[in-house]
Amino acid sequence: MDRHSNSFTLRSIRGAAAIIKPRASQNSTYSTIEEYHRQRADLVAAERALRFDAERIRNATSRETKATEIVDVLREQEAVSIWRADPNKELGMPFLWPRKQSMPKGGLLHVHMDAMCDASYLLKLALEYSIMHVQTTGSLNSSSPYPIPTFKPLTPQEISQAANNALPTSQDYVPGSWVAVQRARDGFPNELGGQEGFDKWIIGALTINAEEAYEKYNTSAKIWEKFESTFTAEDGILRYEPIWRKYVDQLLVSQIEDGISYVELRLSLDSTIPVISEDTTRNLTNSEVMNITISTIEEVSKRMRAQGREKEFVGARAIYTTGRGISYDEMVQALDECLALKEEYPDFLVGFDMVGQEDAGYPLVYFLEALLNFRAEADRRGLDIPFMFHAGETLDDGGEVDGNLYDALLLGSKRVGHGFSLVKHPLLMQKYRENGIAVEVCPISNGILVGDFFIGMLAMLNDLAAIYTLGKYASSSDFTQSRRAGGAIVR
Repeated sequence: MDRHSNSFTLRSIRGAAAIIKPRASQNSTYSTIEEYHRQRADLVAAERALRFDAERIRNATSRETKATEIVDVLREQEAVSIWRADPNKELGMPFLWPRKQSMPKGGLLHVHMDAMCDASYLLKLALEYSIMHVQTTGSLNSSSPYPIPTFKPLTPQEISQAANNALPTSQDYVPGSWVAVQRARDGFPNELGGQEGFDKWIIGALTINAEEAYEKYNTSAKIWEKFESTFTAEDGILRYEPIWRKYVDQLLVSQIEDGISYVELRLSLDSTIPVISEDTTRNLTNSEVMNITISTIEEVSKRMRAQGREKEFVGARAIYTTGRGISYDEMVQALDECLALKEEYPDFLVGFDMVGQEDAGYPLVYFLEALLNFRAEADRRGLDIPFMFHAGETLDDGGEVDGNLYDALLLGSKRVGHGFSLVKHPLLMQKYRENGIAVEVCPISNGILVGDFFIGMLAMLNDLAAIYTLGKYASSSDFTQSRRAGGAIVR
């Protein structure tokens, strides 16, 4: 019977469980099945009492309990309709996502400002301005991958010179020559998809889709190369004064619509990619960029107050960021500028960070003297400008990149971005807790850029929708969200 009907055997065993005693063994201490279940229930209860969310569960309100029951039902439905169905579906989007989107979330503390709007919105902005032009490293054709486009608002003289340049899809196209974005779109040939084909090309350059993330660019190095190329495509659009204003406005509105009332923007102030003035005659200073950003935030706040929605938006501040791949001297300059901007905008600038692929950049200890001097000078001037380092965003174990977690602690970092390699360091985990260092958990970013959604800190939380655990801040974990085609360009 066992050989021909395993399912029948299992059903028989389950059905008889209430009356069959367990086999004798040196570990059996149960006189009956009921005794086993009682001891098991005691063990489960004792273990759950030690969980970090135990007190929250005990003190849950009736509304929280009801909300959790609703989420549990949705998760059970998705277990059947999503997880056991077509693997190419957008997991969890049809049901849980709208509920999570409408929940109040408090603050978003880990997000990169230049990655917070839809790719389609960026393309729309590029098409709004006739001075916005595009160039590529070669002509486009159906027989080879499309090159990465770059954008720039041209001066009147440059526009005149570019007026008759061949289209990027022409065999006569000269690599690096500028073509008006609208003209390039209008002239995109039908065999390449026409205007829709143009849009697909640009949005594809601005995003990482599922196939690219999990198949085409299937190593951390490959996906980071693709990831950073999206900024190459975006920077020329975003870093034009009127577009910058509209972009900041839109990103704040989108956060408010998602239930986020406070945002800390990691603001990249890189002199190699400046914001160009509206008349295209000069590059704005970083102080001017800060002014523009602050004034736009104030305009959004004013609109919210006029609509009687002031409680939905507390405000936004900035974290000064620079690349971790720059030279030592350039880092010193960036740190000096950060101090100057903190003095000029004491309430707006709230921290300093280094961004970029951690494995490819310099470790924190490389800039140690400059960072210690920065800390000492900030203290001397009475400036509260803490470090908020990206650290531990690596699969490295015991190397200099993994070692950034030690330096983040010793340098007094107030928060740590990602930090998923922290689970390999029991003493550091203890020290981080003792020093109140918050770890900004970024599951979507790690799932795309590292290739493993099951990062250690997420395992500790168990479920991002855990209403008992996070209360009214449920699902407010500090996300950086990877670029997704058709969705927000969030990292």
